[in-house]
Amino acid sequence: MQGIRSVSSLISGPAAFFILIAFFLPWITISCSGTELVDASGYEMATGIKVDDEVSSETDSSSTDDSDAYLLIIPVMALLTLGVAGARLAAVGTSQMAGVVYLIAGVFGLGAHLIEFIQLQSDISDLEKTSGEIIELSYKFGWWLSILGLFAVLAAAFVAFTEREQRASPYPPYYQQPGGGYYSGPY
Repeated sequence: MQGIRSVSSLISGPAAFFILIAFFLPWITISCSGTELVDASGYEMATGIKVDDEVSSETDSSSTDDSDAYLLIIPVMALLTLGVAGARLAAVGTSQMAGVVYLIAGVFGLGAHLIEFIQLQSDISDLEKTSGEIIELSYKFGWWLSILGLFAVLAAAFVAFTEREQRASPYPPYYQQPGGGYYSGPY
């Protein structure tokens, strides 16, 4: 019976898939006095949120490019993780190499989330100062699912660093030596 080649790949593969799905789900909602101004997914935030004329005149925004292109690192890292997980399940590469890729993907993805979080908080604070109204920012399930998936990729990195490489032995666990007797030690 052949066992599972890589437990870390069984963690990182589905996590990367969920990160990809979460990138297209709603991430944030910005509202003012109960009126929803912006509802955006990770994809919309990375490529630029299209704000209608009424909102842009209220916020006095002269910038036409509201994209946070660095957020595209999240799906790129998820695709990289998915590829490495697939390669590991096909017994290509080492668990140490996979662990390094998973670690890089998790750190870069969470770093992009952290940068976006800080930037959103700053933008909301600036909007409140200029408009004099309370602006509410709420994070939606796509945001949290993406973060959860990235933490799962980091957990897969830890598992990859600790899992042992399973190499096929040319001998059964106990074999008879040519001069008689049985040997069960290291080969």
